[in-house]
Order: sequence, then structure tokens, then C-alpha cells
Amino acid sequence: MGMDDVIQKPLVPDVLESHILTKFDPHAEDILDKSDPYSKLDMTKLAEMLNNDIAAAKTLADQFLQDLPTYREEFTQLYRTQNYNDLVALIQKLAGGAQYVGAHKLCEPAEQLMSNAKDNLPFDHALYKALVDALDRLVS
Repeated sequence: MGMDDVIQKPLVPDVLESHILTKFDPHAEDILDKSDPYSKLDMTKLAEMLNNDIAAAKTLADQFLQDLPTYREEFTQLYRTQNYNDLVALIQKLAGGAQYVGAHKLCEPAEQLMSNAKDNLPFDHALYKALVDALDRLVS
């Protein structure tokens, strides 16, 4: 967070801790409590949309996190069969949810893959791997 960054209110302690850690420690993801499923998410946007109902935000985040292994399996199947159009459609669906729960590391490669598909560029296998790696970090 820099001088021009905004801290959303109400503060969510887990989110604040992860922002502070990731700002000052490049290995912060290793430090964050892996038993806390929300430590890899920035749910401020979601909480704000739900009138700061943190419990409701956590319920939706839980559902998103529970769906990730299914997405992973579907990604693998579509990638193996080189069904890139359906794969990009599934990535688009995943990216929508990822934006709401603040899974930023998942959004970046997803958005780039969708942009490439829109521009009729060849499927970028390295970006796909980055997306799957980000998804695997959220699942673990």
C-alpha cells in the first residue's frame, strides 16, 4: 500500500494483516496462516457489496473456495482435449467470482487469457499455467 492507496472500511482484520504482510515481506504468503481460508483473499469489495456483512461475505467466499477443485478438474479436462473456447468460457466464469472475493492472483492471468481470446490470439499456455498455479495455491 502506498501513499495514494485507500483502506476500505470497515476493516477486516485478516485482510488488513495480509495487506501489511505482503507489502513488507515478499514471502508473506508462506507466513500467512494456511489454516485461514480467507488469508489469500481480499474480501473488502464483497463485504461492501453486502452492506459490510462479514458473515455473508465469508459464506460466499466459502462457496467460491469449495468450487475451486471442480473448476480445476474441468480446466484439466478441457485443456487436455484442447477445447480452448470452452476453457476460456469457464475461465470467464471463474474470473467473475474471483473478482468479488478478491482472489487477485487468479484474476490477472484469467483476464489476460480472456483478452487474448477476444483478440483471436493463440492460446497462451504459459498464462494458463500461471492461472492453474494461482488456483492451486488457493485450493491448498
